[in-house]
Amino acid sequence: MAFRHTLTHSRDVNHVTVFRGVSTWLLILNGEAPLTVRNSSGRSIGSIQHPSSTLTFRRISGTASCATFGARTERLQRFTVTQTYLLMSRENCCDLAVRRVRWFPVSVAAPEYSPEQATVPGGEFIRGQQPLERYIANLIEIRSMSVLRVPVYLFLAHLAFLQSAQSHEQPIRNGARPNIIYIMVDDLGYGDLGCFGQKVIQTPNINRLAAEGMKLTDHYAGHTVCRPSRLVLWTGQHVGHTGLTGNRPRSLNSTEPTVAKLLHGSGYTTGGVGKWALGHVGRPAEIENPGHPNFNGFDYWFGYMNQGNAHNFYPTFLWENDRQVTLPGNVIDPSPAGRGRVSSRRVSYSHDFMTKAALNFIRCHHDGPFLLHIHWTIPHANNEGGRVTGDGMEVPSHGIYADRDWPNPEKGFAAMITYMDRDVGRLMLLLKELDIDDDTLVIFTSDNGPHNEGRHSHEYFNSNGQLKGFKRSMHEGGIRVPTIARWPGHIAPGTTSDHPSAFYDFLPTACELASVEPPAEIDGVSYVPTLLGRPAEQEKHEYLYFASEEGETSVGVRYDNWKLVKYGGNIKEQGNTADWKLYDLVSDTAEQHDISGEHTDVVATIFDLLKRDELLRE
Repeated sequence: MAFRHTLTHSRDVNHVTVFRGVSTWLLILNGEAPLTVRNSSGRSIGSIQHPSSTLTFRRISGTASCATFGARTERLQRFTVTQTYLLMSRENCCDLAVRRVRWFPVSVAAPEYSPEQATVPGGEFIRGQQPLERYIANLIEIRSMSVLRVPVYLFLAHLAFLQSAQSHEQPIRNGARPNIIYIMVDDLGYGDLGCFGQKVIQTPNINRLAAEGMKLTDHYAGHTVCRPSRLVLWTGQHVGHTGLTGNRPRSLNSTEPTVAKLLHGSGYTTGGVGKWALGHVGRPAEIENPGHPNFNGFDYWFGYMNQGNAHNFYPTFLWENDRQVTLPGNVIDPSPAGRGRVSSRRVSYSHDFMTKAALNFIRCHHDGPFLLHIHWTIPHANNEGGRVTGDGMEVPSHGIYADRDWPNPEKGFAAMITYMDRDVGRLMLLLKELDIDDDTLVIFTSDNGPHNEGRHSHEYFNSNGQLKGFKRSMHEGGIRVPTIARWPGHIAPGTTSDHPSAFYDFLPTACELASVEPPAEIDGVSYVPTLLGRPAEQEKHEYLYFASEEGETSVGVRYDNWKLVKYGGNIKEQGNTADWKLYDLVSDTAEQHDISGEHTDVVATIFDLLKRDELLRE
């Protein structure tokens, strides 16, 4: 466990036990006795005293490991004690620094405040109803702290919420809650892996992942491009309900019930690395925004906070939570065509830094349970790099493909995938080394179909396999993605499932594994029964829904083994029947033969379902 709710208190002495140094809960009641902070072995590692009417954060120290707070001494500003206060101190144990002080991941309204009750640095007063999570984020930084009055009943209500979440019926027969690692790569096609039919590009570690687990052959991304696909993943809703059907700007607002928030509230430590596409940071001053992963359930995030900058594999910096981390040696090319996303000097490869952060997160939190999202940007192209240099496939070397008689962008594309495969192998070795292999579910997938960018052609390696279409298409090649799940002792090795599922199913799946009740307003269905080899228990979708404002196709619907695709027109309007094409995916996986004229009853049934759910109108 990252932390446990082991908290005892009285009106005279307050005590909180800290496990692994990840979280500190300080509950200060009326009284004069100091609050003592203890580590997991019971040894006192610091105290907070409140002489007279002030509180001073005295000192918390310990050894340089994940088991205690670390070697640094932090001092917080003094503030006035009036009634009852509750603080939560978040620590990034990997570099031993308190990064952020946050509220627990439930959204409740703050009570009214008056100038006599609370002030913030600079004398600003907070009034009115605000989500406490936003409120605390506005008040507290590493170097300053202000007052937050929280009645005890809110704290007790939160503990009741956690207890009810943790008492949800256990779905796994031995009662274990697994660690969950969700690897999502960027623009990898259905046919880019050896275990899904690739004959040229080498992916031995991912092939082994499939041999030791289950291939989900009919699993779909949330969308056919990046940002809307990720929004579907986080929220458990398809694009008809998220409302984002293209790569337009969009940020989370910190109130949505994301996968990370739900698992965090049940005791999971939550982390992620890679591209974060839903809290845009154009300037450093914008890092404190509601869409930041730290405000949406993640204890830790390392990577890109700007989707456009993620095109560049050699940026000058990445973000670790709210702190910039310099990538040494990289220099941005001043060419206007590069838009600040092409480097003229390339030394530090961003993928390596993100992989290191992911492995460190596992080491720090291997006692679990944890949720880790690894959203690598490989093999996405540097689109601007393709225009400036003629080769947008950025990788430290072409490796085993250096001597192939291929165009450089194709060497780079193949090398990127094999480079990423190597790190999947490193991750799996680490799980074995830490003896958590059997306790960890690993899911591997891609955010959408293969790209045709950076001077790379998806046809060169047959990246979409037997499927039609690629990125920005509602045909199978644009949205059906190679997906693998491995969990030794639970998922039978070498198995395959053709159960139709999609990104919006991950939220209820993770909730079931974590014994958390999912929100009611989602579209997803847990695929835990499929993973555990219990297909008779698997609930099935009436249909899977996709819609896009990018490309020549605008709607895709998977209904049983039928696939209906709309060409052009308004997403919500039925329009001309000739705009819709129907395919039988059993006999025509490649979607070559439109049979809508022969099966008008099937088309009419799908139309009726979409109209019932207000996804289509006449």
